[in-house]
Amino acid sequence: MKRVLSLGILAAFLLSLGATLVFQVSAEGEEYMVWIATSGKGKKYHEEDCRTLKKGKRSIPLSKAKAMGYEPCEVCNPGDGEDW
Repeated sequence: MKRVLSLGILAAFLLSLGATLVFQVSAEGEEYMVWIATSGKGKKYHEEDCRTLKKGKRSIPLSKAKAMGYEPCEVCNPGDGEDW
């Protein structure tokens, strides 16, 4: 029982530490990520959960997507990363 309790406390600590680190990295200017289809046919960028992206997808920085000529999807309306 002590072992289970100790592991639970350790897991909670590590999760809270991880959340803190993610927040700090994001606050320091990590770039907003969007998703594009890997098929090479589409020229739209999306939110990760967009219903128009079926299977093959990968994330790239928003600035790179724009530089490559991608435009925002009208379905998921990914925005410009300002509210991130």
